Amino acid sequence: MGLLEEEQLSAMGQHGALLVDRLLEPGDIIGFSWGRAVRSLVENLPQASQSRQVICVPIIGGPSGKLESRYHVNTLTYGAAARLKAESHLADFPALLDNPLIRNGIMQSQHFKTISSYWDSLDVALVGIGSPPFATAQTGTPSTAAKRATISTPATSPGISVRVSTILTAG
Repeated sequence: MGLLEEEQLSAMGQHGALLVDRLLEPGDIIGFSWGRAVRSLVENLPQASQSRQVICVPIIGGPSGKLESRYHVNTLTYGAAARLKAESHLADFPALLDNPLIRNGIMQSQHFKTISSYWDSLDVALVGIGSPPFATAQTGTPSTAAKRATISTPATSPGISVRVSTILTAG
């Protein structure tokens, strides 16, 4: 990443964090995805002196070891919760699976049901819109098996209902 791109990413993170800080209300549920832009925003959230009384949840599973941990959805969700003195829940499931039977089993688990129950009540969704390099590095598109086995989340649904959705473009 070049210096200009780093500066742009940092500026986006700073401005995004200020917006999120201003918009958050007690009781809000904040959903997080993964990536550099979301990381920049999380790193720029002001450290709360007392609990913001919000809940931080992942809105996608993990990238199955194909992403540096500093960009992982759980790292970002937990980091934001620490800065906001908020409650956090983590995703103990991958975003993509090659086996539909395993995918269905995960989606039936109590852990997945708990996490996904928050998705219907999201107030803020923080997502990057860049493409993950691990999904497109060789073919330019995710594999057919990956498409079939994706655990869908409201972050990818056009009908998601939130008060505000902050979308960062640097992925």
